[in-house]
Formats: sequence, C-alpha cells, structure tokens
Amino acid sequence: MFGQSPQKRIDKLIQRAEAMSPSPAQVALFEDAIALADKHASLYEQLQFRIELLEAAVFSGEITKMLDTFYWCLAKIDENPEEFSDSVLIWPYKWVIDHLSRFPDKSLEVIHAAYEDFTRRLKAAGCGMRSIYYLRWRNSLRMGNLADATEHFALWKRTSPDRYADCAACEINSEAEYYLAMGETEKGILTAGPITQGGMSCGEIPHLTYALLLRPLVRLGRIDQARAMSEKGWELVRGDAAYTTEAGEHLLLQTRLGEFQVAADFAEEMLPLVGRSETPYAHVLTCDSLSLYFEKLAAAPEGTPRPGSGKTKRRGRREPPQDLDPAEQAARFRAEVDPLVEAFNRRNGNSCLADQLAEKRKFLETP
Repeated sequence: MFGQSPQKRIDKLIQRAEAMSPSPAQVALFEDAIALADKHASLYEQLQFRIELLEAAVFSGEITKMLDTFYWCLAKIDENPEEFSDSVLIWPYKWVIDHLSRFPDKSLEVIHAAYEDFTRRLKAAGCGMRSIYYLRWRNSLRMGNLADATEHFALWKRTSPDRYADCAACEINSEAEYYLAMGETEKGILTAGPITQGGMSCGEIPHLTYALLLRPLVRLGRIDQARAMSEKGWELVRGDAAYTTEAGEHLLLQTRLGEFQVAADFAEEMLPLVGRSETPYAHVLTCDSLSLYFEKLAAAPEGTPRPGSGKTKRRGRREPPQDLDPAEQAARFRAEVDPLVEAFNRRNGNSCLADQLAEKRKFLETP
C-alpha cells in the first residue's frame, strides 16, 4: 500500500474502517486515514473522516478521543460557516453533552456552556428542545441536582419526539432509571417492562436495563427474578470494556446471594478490563464494585472460591491465573475510588456519588 498515492492509501484505510464494527481497531484505521488526509486531502475530507471517527470512538468506548475530535470539527465548521453546516454535528453533540458530566475535570460552567451552545444550534436548525431537556435531566440526575432533573424531566415528558430523540428503548431505560433514582422502585421496574418483558432492544438495551434492575428487584424480595435477569444480562456484558459498570452490578448480586463461585468467575473476567472503562465515572463505579466484592471475599471462610485460584471458569483464559489476596485487592481498588469520589463531589457541589456508593455497600451488607 505504501507504493500508492496518498489518496489511494486514504481511500483504502477508510474502506477498511467502514467495513468494521466499532472497536479500537476501527478507531485506529480512521486515525491513520485522518493523519494522511491532514497532509494530502481537502478540509471537507478531513472533516468528513473525523465525523465518521466520532461514531467509531463513542461506540468503542474511546470517549476522550471522541471529545477531542468533536471540538476540532466544531471549530472548523464555525470557522467556515459558508462551506459547512453545524447540523451535521447535532447528533454527535448529544454524545458530548451526555459524557461531560462523567469527567470530574469538566466544570459545571463548562457543562452549562455546552447546554447553551447546543440549545442555540438546535434553534438555528429549526429543531425542538426535547433532546436538550433529555440530556439535562440525565446529567443532573448523575450529578445529584435533583431539582434540575425533576424540572427538565417534566419538560422532556411534555415535548414531542423529533429526529434527534434517542431510540425508544434507550428512552424507556432512562425513564426507568429516573424513577428508580427518585425512590419510585415499583414504577421504575414497571416502566422497564417493554424491555424486560416485551423484548424491546437496541445496541445497548437490554444490557443496561438488566444491570439497572438487579438491586431494586432484590430490595423488593424478587430474588428469583433478579437471578434470571443476571443470568441473561451477564452474557451481554461479559468481557466488554464498555460495560464494566454493568458487570459490577452482576458481581454485586452474586456476592450478595452468597454465590461465591459465580462471583469469582465474574471478577476474574472483569479484572483485565480495569483501566479500560470509558470514563472516570465508569471507572469509579467499576472499582467500587470490585473493592466491595474483595472485602466480602476477605471475610469469607477459608476455601471460598476466589479469582486467581485456578478454580474459576473464565472464558478464553490463556495464561495460568495469579493467586490474588482479597484484602490487598480490596485496598487496591479502594485507592482508585476515593480520590475520584472526592473529585466528583467537589465538582458537583454535593455528596451525590459518595451517597450512591454508600447505597451499594448497604445493599451488600444487608442480610
């Protein structure tokens, strides 16, 4: 390929990338093509390839690359308004805003400036406000601003869907999450019914939904339903760095139920993914689940199955497992959690994340 012209090399890289599903390998191919395009192609092609990279990056869990690429595209479009329309970035802008709150170094001022800019661009494009209402209540829920979440949830419910609305499955999952966060457990579980009982799905659903409902079901005493949901849900998220938070929920359920062999299998599959979580928010939730699990394991009787014992059944194991000390692992993951919790709480101006993690601990410690 290196004997070919730059344009042919670019074309082949793009063709290979477009033939792949989202993955780090696909992202790498787009980046190679962009590096060549920046030297040999037009600004239009540079922009077009980066727009393709945005989708590859967000669905591969390469969120920092997605953010950097998006702001490059936005700057170039704003510099050349007669050549390009910013409408091509409205959907990617949703990904950006949805992820900003998951980084503790993104201040509230930065997040609110993004809300205002996105709203202005929606109005200029003749779009409705449903997507910004949706993003605001989801972010506010994540950051512990329940008053703002409640206000924008109500606005979202009153606004008709438009072409920039999320798919029906994602919106139902998010609505269920809202009710659960507000303490309306039964309503949250019922809202998720079209997914859990009706078969509604998309690329991320029911992966997220099954994990979301495990602890609420146990709190209502519906243990068998939680077990069945975990059995199905684990197969959807296992071994995927994009779903380490959800894998952690399955791990906690098995630990709470005393299924230490299953929990050891789950933990051993999760351990290689630590550090590959999409965002700091996902990382802190994943590490917290692992720390709580290892704390329980450290207090369990001698002979309890544990990761690295050689007795687990991790899929695709190629190397002999390393025997792991549970107390050391619990401390290791807690050391990852505590500074991030402090950073998020400082940015949010509340103890929202610390409170969420306290609820996880309470769930695991309840008989």
